[in-house]
Amino acid sequence: MPLTTIEKVKSYLQIPQSNTNEDIFLQDIVDSVQEQIESHCKRKFDIDTYMETHQCKHKCFPKNTPLKEVKSIIRDDNTLESTDYKIRGNYIEFASDLKGYTIGGSVLYASDYVSEITITYTAGYDAIPKDLSMAATKLAVIEYKDSRENRIGIIQEREGDVQYTYADKSKNEVNMPSDIKKVLDKYVQVSL
Repeated sequence: MPLTTIEKVKSYLQIPQSNTNEDIFLQDIVDSVQEQIESHCKRKFDIDTYMETHQCKHKCFPKNTPLKEVKSIIRDDNTLESTDYKIRGNYIEFASDLKGYTIGGSVLYASDYVSEITITYTAGYDAIPKDLSMAATKLAVIEYKDSRENRIGIIQEREGDVQYTYADKSKNEVNMPSDIKKVLDKYVQVSL
C-alpha cells in the first residue's frame, strides 16, 4: 500500500489530474519517498506475513506493526501454543514466564533467561494513517520542487555579466524537514 500517490502529490502541487505529462517522473518520486520513509522507519507498512528471529527474555517486539495475527512462535526449538503467549498491543508476552509485582508496582520475572524466538506473523496497516500519508506527500512535493527549481548539487551566482557555478557538497544529502521527521519518528521501529 503506497504511503502517497501521484494524485495526492498533484493535488498538493495544484497540477490538474488530467495533466499526465509528468506522471512517470512523479511515480518515480513517490516510489523513492516510500523507500526513504521505510528506510528511516526501519519497517514496512503493507499488510504482509513476516518471519523473524529474535533474542528475547519475556517479551518479543516484532519489527513490523501493528500486529494483526501471530501464526507461529518457536521458542528454543519448541512450538508454542496460543495459550503460551499473549499479544499486548504491538509486542508479545510469554505466559510461561513467572512474574510478580513489587509493592511499587514494578514487574519482576523469576528468570532472566534469553531464548531464541522465531516468529511468523501478519502485520501492517489496513489504511495508512493520515499524518504519515501527508508526510509522504510533503516529502514527494519537496523532491519535485527541488528537481524543478534547483539542480541538486549546483550553486550559481552572478556578478554583473559573469556567472559562477559551483558544486554544492551540502546538497548531496538533503535534510528532512523537522515537521516531516517529527511525524516519521512516531513510526520508527523500536528495537530492544
